[in-house]
Amino acid sequence: LSRWYDAIIVPYGGELFAVLFDDITDRKQSEVALQVSEARYRTLFETMVQGVIYYDAELRIIGVNPAAEQILEQQADTLIGRTITLDQSFTILREDGTPLPAEEHPALIALHTRQVVRGVVLGLTAPGQQRVRWLRIDVVPTFEAGQEAPTQFYALFEDISVQRQTEQTIRAEQQQLTTILETMEEALLVIRPDGSIALLNRMARQLGSISVEHQVGSQFDLHTQSGLIAIGPDGQELPLEQGPISRAMRGERFSGMELCLREPSGSAVRWLSCSGAPVYAPDGSLKLGVITIQDISSRKQDAVALQAHTDALRQANAELTRALRLKDEFLAMMSHELRTPLHVILGFSEALDEQLYGPLTSEQHQALANVSQSGRHLLAILSDILDLAHFEAGKEQLDLAPVEVEHLCRTALQFVQAKAQAKSIRLLRTLEDGIHGLRADERRLTQVLVNLLDNAVKFTPANGRVGLEVTADPEQEQIQFVVWDTGIGIAEADYGRLFQPFSQLDSRLSREYGGIGLGLTLVRRLVDLHGGSVSLSSKPGEGSHFTVTLPWSTQDNVVPPVVMSPGAPLQPTWSWAPRLLLAEDHELTLRLYSELLRQQGCTVTTAYNGEEALARAQEERPDLVIMDIQMPVMDGLTAIRRMRADLGLAQVPIIALTALAMPGDRERCMEAGANRYLAKPVSL
Repeated sequence: LSRWYDAIIVPYGGELFAVLFDDITDRKQSEVALQVSEARYRTLFETMVQGVIYYDAELRIIGVNPAAEQILEQQADTLIGRTITLDQSFTILREDGTPLPAEEHPALIALHTRQVVRGVVLGLTAPGQQRVRWLRIDVVPTFEAGQEAPTQFYALFEDISVQRQTEQTIRAEQQQLTTILETMEEALLVIRPDGSIALLNRMARQLGSISVEHQVGSQFDLHTQSGLIAIGPDGQELPLEQGPISRAMRGERFSGMELCLREPSGSAVRWLSCSGAPVYAPDGSLKLGVITIQDISSRKQDAVALQAHTDALRQANAELTRALRLKDEFLAMMSHELRTPLHVILGFSEALDEQLYGPLTSEQHQALANVSQSGRHLLAILSDILDLAHFEAGKEQLDLAPVEVEHLCRTALQFVQAKAQAKSIRLLRTLEDGIHGLRADERRLTQVLVNLLDNAVKFTPANGRVGLEVTADPEQEQIQFVVWDTGIGIAEADYGRLFQPFSQLDSRLSREYGGIGLGLTLVRRLVDLHGGSVSLSSKPGEGSHFTVTLPWSTQDNVVPPVVMSPGAPLQPTWSWAPRLLLAEDHELTLRLYSELLRQQGCTVTTAYNGEEALARAQEERPDLVIMDIQMPVMDGLTAIRRMRADLGLAQVPIIALTALAMPGDRERCMEAGANRYLAKPVSL
C-alpha cells in the first residue's frame, strides 16, 4: 500500500452511511521509521561492549544493557529501580582508593552542570569483598524539547581493572627503577638527539650542581655549562666534540674514558670516568645516548699517593740496595785487605816452622806457634763475619752427607783442647749407646759444636769442666748435642740477646773474655739451615747447657765408609818438574809462594797482573796456573776467560787463589773457568 488513512464510518439513515477519513500516510511512515530506529537502537544497546545504564531525572536506574550486567556481575532486574545516591550494594572509590562522597558522583555532577562528564575513573567493591572493579565512566544528560533540566541520563562505562593493574605494575617497576637509579653510585645521563636531558639520576644532579641545577628537558654538557675546562688523559684540553656526550650522540660506544674537570685557574676539581652507548629506534635512527659517569677523584688521589709512596719505597730500596752494596764492597775490601797480610803471616810462619829457611830453637818454634795462633784467631773472626754475610745474602747452602757422630765429637773437642789445657779445664764426652751416624754438613756441624765448646771453655773458670753429650730419640726422630759447662752462667733475662749478631751480654765480659759476638749467631743460623733448633738452660754461677736438636732417623744412623787417604810426603817427588804460572800482585805473597813452590821442585813463572799472566801462559804453556783475582791492568777473572778462549790453554788446570771470600765469589771464579777456588790464607 502506498497510502494510509484514518477512517470514521457514520450510519446516515436507512441504507446510507457517511465516511469521514484523514490521510495519515506521513504519520504511519514516521511510526515505521521510529520502530526501525528503536529496533536498531535496541540491537546496538544489547550488543555494545561498553556497559550502559539509563537513569531518570530522579537518578533511578531505568535500563541496563547486558554488558553492564556482565561488568557489574548483577542482573538487570536487581539494578532497575535503584537510586544511585541511596544504593548500598556497592562501595564507590575515588581513583586514589578513598571512598567517593555521593555529591561527587558523576551523574549528580551531570545533573547539576547539565553537561557531559567524561573519563571519570571509579572503583566498585561489594561489601565484604577485597576485589575492586575499576571503571572509566562517561555520563551524558538528555533533554526533551523545551526542557531546561535533563529528563534522563545514560552512563557509558568500561572495565579497566586489568589496564589499571598493568599501569600499577608499570608504575611500581618505574618506581623500582627510579629507586635503583637514585641509589646508584654512578651518575646516569640519558640524552635525546636534540641534546636535551631525557633522564638523570641523583648522582648526575650532584654532578651538574657544580654550577646550576640541571633538570629533565634542559640542555646539558659536562664542561661547557659548568664553566670548567675538561682535560683529557694526555693533559691537553678536551674539545667539545670529543666529550662523552658528543661521542655517544654520534653513535660511538666507549668505556672508561677518563677526563679531569678543572677550574680555569688550573686547580683540579674532579676526575671522571665516563662510559657511553647509543640507543637506536626500530627504524635505525638514533633515539637516545646513555652516559654513565663515575667520580674517580678519590681513586686518582689514592693513586697519586700510592705512586708517591711507591717512589719513596723505590728510593728507599735503592738506598738500601746501595747500602747493602757498599756493605758488601766494604766486607770484600776488608776480606781482601786482611786475608792478604794474614796469608803472608801464616805462610811465612809455616815455612819458618818447617825450617825451610834454616834450623830453629825451641823458643823460636814457640814464638812461631804464638804468631800462628794469633793469626788463626784473626782468621776465625774474619771467617765468622764473612759467614754471616753469606747467610744475610741467602747464598749459604749445606753439603749434606752421612757423618760419623763419634768422629764429629772427637774432632770438635780437639779444636778446643789446647785452650782447655791452658786453663786446666777437664773436657768430657758422653755418647749414648747405639748412636753411630746422622745426615748433616760435617764442616758446618763441626763449626756449630766448636763455637759452643769454645764459648764454654772461654766462660768457664780454671779447673772447671766442659762436656759434650749426645742422645737420640727414635720416636721423635731427633738427635741432641748438649754442650754444658760449670762456668759463670747466664741470667734468663739475657737469653734473647745471646743470638743477636755483634751482641755481648756485658761490655766488661767482652773486655775480659774477648770476642765480637758472632759465634752464637752463626750457631743458630747453621742449626736452622739443618732444620733444627737451639735451646738454653742456665743460671748465673751454675753454668750453662746449650742443646742443639737436629732431625734424625734410624736410616741416618749409619757409619759412613772410611776413605783412606795416603799421607802426603814431606818432600814430593815428581816425574818431571811441574811448570807453574803464579799471577799475584802482592809482592810478599808472590815471594812466599814462589819460594815454597820452588823448594818443592817446581818451575815457577810469575806475573803481576792478568795481562802479563795471559802473555806468559801463551808463551810457556804451563802445567798449572795459580791465579789471583783482584789485580791491576787486567783482573784474574778476565784473564781466566781469555785463557779458556785460547785453544792451547783451554785444558790447563787453573786454581783461583784469592783473598775474595764474599758470597758469590766462588761461583764467579768457577763460571769464568777456574778448576778450583781457594780463599786465602791457604797452607802449602
